[in-house]
Amino acid sequence: MTGRTATFTVASAVLDAGDDHVLNLSDGSFHIADTGLKPTPAVIEAKVTSSVEAVGELLSYDALKPFANLPLDPATLRDRTTVLLKSI
Repeated sequence: MTGRTATFTVASAVLDAGDDHVLNLSDGSFHIADTGLKPTPAVIEAKVTSSVEAVGELLSYDALKPFANLPLDPATLRDRTTVLLKSI
């Protein structure tokens, strides 16, 4: 963190999505170019590996629905997935 800029990086992390669903994150970063801007924009990037059920569970949370409105029923999902996440 320097002046009005902040960057955090992480090699690996685990996110608990509830109901025994876990998302594994790697090569992650969180960057704010200018903390003086309000609202403060940030960029989040990570490689996410998990079961599709875990992704469906996470996206079913009311807090995330405005940002990721996908018609998914976690109970009908099976398999594993790897995605590159970039949020601006």
